[in-house]
Amino acid sequence: MEKQFGPIFQQTLPFRKDIGWYPYCRVTGFFQEPGAGQSAPSLDMVMAEFRRPKQYQEVGSSYVSFLERELSRPNYLASRSDLLCASYVLPIVAKWSGIENFTASAPAKIVLQQYMKATGADLPKALAIWYANI
Repeated sequence: MEKQFGPIFQQTLPFRKDIGWYPYCRVTGFFQEPGAGQSAPSLDMVMAEFRRPKQYQEVGSSYVSFLERELSRPNYLASRSDLLCASYVLPIVAKWSGIENFTASAPAKIVLQQYMKATGADLPKALAIWYANI
């Protein structure tokens, strides 16, 4: 692996450690079962493709409105797993927009707090911290 690969990809979308997941990423490579002396399988990465998220200014308020509708009348986020997957969207959009210390408006903060209550203890730790700081 090239010297700068790790540091660059740990803090660059789609591989930011503080988010840990990205919905529009395809990694191509060669999978190998663990061999003698190895405890886990490995993936020799050949290529990573991803679609950049939209800027917060473009989609931020509409996403909060979407969450508000889904909390009152679930349609797209009716299942628990879909509800949890949605927790990644706002941090990804904020980080991509260069907003490291995201703060929500008062009305949006209320919606996001309700969202956190709905996800309960299932929200991944890094995201629980992110949402708690808004």
